[in-house]
Amino acid sequence: MTPLTMPSTDPIGSMKLILAAVDAGADHFAILQLLPSSLPVEARDQYFRLAKIVHPDLPQFANNPTLRADATRAFQAITAAHAVLTHPQRRAAYIASRATAGMGGDEGAAEGAGGPERPATPEVALIYLHRGRQLMIRRDFAGAQEALELAAPVLNPKDQAECNVLLGWAMFNNEANPEAARIARSKELWVEVAKLAPNSSHHAQSQYYLAIWSKLHGEMRHAATYLDRCLTLDPKHIDAAREKRLMEKRKDSTGGPSLPDGRTTKNNSRRPSAVMPMSPEMAAKKVKLEHKPTFLERLFGKTAK
Repeated sequence: MTPLTMPSTDPIGSMKLILAAVDAGADHFAILQLLPSSLPVEARDQYFRLAKIVHPDLPQFANNPTLRADATRAFQAITAAHAVLTHPQRRAAYIASRATAGMGGDEGAAEGAGGPERPATPEVALIYLHRGRQLMIRRDFAGAQEALELAAPVLNPKDQAECNVLLGWAMFNNEANPEAARIARSKELWVEVAKLAPNSSHHAQSQYYLAIWSKLHGEMRHAATYLDRCLTLDPKHIDAAREKRLMEKRKDSTGGPSLPDGRTTKNNSRRPSAVMPMSPEMAAKKVKLEHKPTFLERLFGKTAK
């Protein structure tokens, strides 16, 4: 699983994200923007990546006492997380202690030693939502599903709508999931978006994914309906517009909408050939061409072959 890459051009934004996790009482994994299943080598790599961005001696922080103090606190937090998560014994003890304590108080509940944790605050959930976005871009659907499932329980409706859209697509494409379960659950998540954030860009995207879902299941009329809804909500949705053009082109070429068994409503009777058959009377006749003597034959006479 690839660690999350923070934008190196925005050290202040990266610092604020780390401090939000610290202030929310997040664990070491969340502070480093890692999933609980991340390996020690990923914690090491992520630490060095973040350290280059939020180090208090950077020019963005050095000349501002307030920013420098915040950067120092963020740097100390990732350093402490790195010290625990990259040390085998400390890491094991840390995970075991959190599991034994039942993750009580403000930190939610564990699903077992080292298992996925449920963030108790929206601030921590947003960290996992951010990671889910990044992993979706990299097409790491299994990692994205894990991160988004961690984020889902405590997000506000608008962020929950985005989470549903991404989580549904991640589940639908994650081949590690049982096929029947991922097909059913992904559709449920997209249908819920209409209630969470109606008439939003997330609503439009959910309609596009429902159109793809319907198309793959042979429900072409439903697919067309979902595409129309998507384009009504977002007329500039490029993928939906392209998909609609393809469906219309396919419909024109077949003469009608597709049927469930793959046939079409087109009349398949043979059309008359554009080339009329030639009758014997019209057939070309062999015509003997008149031989005209060449200059040499006229000069020396025709020679026998």
